[in-house]
Amino acid sequence: MKLIAFDYDGTLISRWGDLTLFASQSIKKLQAAGHEIFVVTGRSYLSIYKALEKAGLNVGIISNNGNMLRHMGQLDQALKNPLDRQMVASILDLLEERGLEAVLHVDGWEREADLLLEREPQSFMMTSYVSYYSNRYRLASRAEIWEEDVLSVALYIKEEDYGALAKEIRAIYPRAQVHLLTRSQSSYKLMEVVGEDTNKWRALWSYAQSRGIKKEDIIAVGDDRNDQEMIKEAGLGIAMKDSLPELTSLADRVTQETAARDGAIKEVMDYLGIDYEVEDGDEYQLVSRAYEKNLGKNRRK
Repeated sequence: MKLIAFDYDGTLISRWGDLTLFASQSIKKLQAAGHEIFVVTGRSYLSIYKALEKAGLNVGIISNNGNMLRHMGQLDQALKNPLDRQMVASILDLLEERGLEAVLHVDGWEREADLLLEREPQSFMMTSYVSYYSNRYRLASRAEIWEEDVLSVALYIKEEDYGALAKEIRAIYPRAQVHLLTRSQSSYKLMEVVGEDTNKWRALWSYAQSRGIKKEDIIAVGDDRNDQEMIKEAGLGIAMKDSLPELTSLADRVTQETAARDGAIKEVMDYLGIDYEVEDGDEYQLVSRAYEKNLGKNRRK
């Protein structure tokens, strides 16, 4: 049995896309073969739950870049690591001084609202961001925010301004995890602040240890900077074909195709020797491990 962790955006799906029928059927096939599947994402739990439910899947979820772990539909969290409340207040003060607007991710599973904002979105980027989350946000005062378990703080910033702001945040809280997702074509990039010493791998490895699963039995697939640790630490780390060079250099394997062509699923199925069907025009053909012959150049270890 393998514990298989897929990042979602840019790995299981292309940007702004949906999970394909091939992907959902293949995940069920992996589960039927005895493997445990996790989707490990920077999205909030409610957002990723709805996407996976739509695809008819029942898998484990690590959301908010490792700050929460749940199995689908279960109210109890196996892991929850909110940010320190004073840390959140200090970060919001700093961002307000810089004229930057932020959105706070919270556990809104029961209230159907997993984002908090202090005011209505002002910029195009933030309006698009909350729209991506189906506008499941609510306005909250500082006093109300103080009562919440905030799982991450997100904002848009120019890449050249990231280093200075990250340094200021780390000066306030040295153990805060701050990263910039750079795969967007926009001049503004998504910056995220998550809990102290928190990342996707820590949550995944904590769960694996609780189940007696060894590192060598973990497969992790991702495409961006918030996937670095799990690709590096997993028994088999797989980077997407169009990942950043810093990820592909860490990976044991690199997919032959992008998320738009279900590259992550195909790479895992081939590694495990599981046949699958792929679209060929209007027909589907069975693909076996013959695909494996082209993988030598993609191996890293």
